[in-house]
Amino acid sequence: MLLHFIWIYNQIFSFALQTVTTTTMTTEMIDLQDGHPNHRLWQKMIDTGRSSAGNCANLLRNDASINTVEEFLDTLINSSHYDRRIRPFFDQHKPCNVTMTIHINTISAINEVNMDYNTDLIFRQSWYDPRLNYSGTDWAKKSPQITLHYSLIDRIWVPDSFFRNAKEGKRSDITVPNRLIRIHLDGKVLYSQRLLLKLDCQMKLQKFPLDNQTCVVNIGSYGFDTNDLAFFWDEAQNISAIRVNEDLEMPDFVLSNHEARYCNRTTATG
Repeated sequence: MLLHFIWIYNQIFSFALQTVTTTTMTTEMIDLQDGHPNHRLWQKMIDTGRSSAGNCANLLRNDASINTVEEFLDTLINSSHYDRRIRPFFDQHKPCNVTMTIHINTISAINEVNMDYNTDLIFRQSWYDPRLNYSGTDWAKKSPQITLHYSLIDRIWVPDSFFRNAKEGKRSDITVPNRLIRIHLDGKVLYSQRLLLKLDCQMKLQKFPLDNQTCVVNIGSYGFDTNDLAFFWDEAQNISAIRVNEDLEMPDFVLSNHEARYCNRTTATG
């Protein structure tokens, strides 16, 4: 039996969501002028998105007391000027571009009855966050890139990417959580994680056992639309964004091909 995998990055156009968001912001602005009780929080979120990049760079550039990497990181991702709830480029009203690659370690437990299979893969995403740009500081010369402890992932913004046709899934935690986050001096962020997934595959078994099956893997943003996030397969230097372990073996199956595609869709809620 032959298997053909199609990996789709699904970008959502949500016109309804955009309309609702615009209306809500207009209402909040009117309420703020009338003394809305949440006006301080709202203003802080807007101001943080607009000015945090400059504030962080100035702090790192001017604070001579920052001598250790611990002090540097505490300043770089301090919640007083970095708000992880706000996506990059929010203040510029343009989407954050996220590129991704996938390395498939194994494909196993292919089940024709339940129409699913298991996969062990490395999921990597990259994007720029200008708030984390520390070029022009002394630390740029000392550490042009910094690999963070996995516990610090919860202190910076990350995309809300998810596998739409996943039945089950978890991160690998052997022997520690298999997550990596690396910040470059220009604000580029690399986020890599090892995932163990059970994915749905709608099979056509009319010609079983001499059949060819195509399994679609659908990845997208759970909440953002294309006004906020733009996804791209990372195919720099003509290297495929989908890479498969050369030693991959599947009993009773042969992986005939794999390819990366794009798909746009419109939903009512985003």
